[in-house]
Amino acid sequence: MIQILLKGVYICGNSSTSSGLTVTLTKETGSNDFALEPGALVLADQGCCCIDEFDKMCSQHQVKLNSNKEKML
Repeated sequence: MIQILLKGVYICGNSSTSSGLTVTLTKETGSNDFALEPGALVLADQGCCCIDEFDKMCSQHQVKLNSNKEKML
């Protein structure tokens, strides 16, 4: 039996941010510790990231996405 497990992440392009696409550094409350929170592209690793309204996305974010696509194998 073959099983296909596919991760999927959906984002809306006109309301996304560059950190929401990649990774965000956050400070933990009550301590001096920091944590990395994954964005949509990281969460969709080995899966599918669907971006709705890509044409309405900020051009800066489109450039970041295109540079990430160029690095894929």
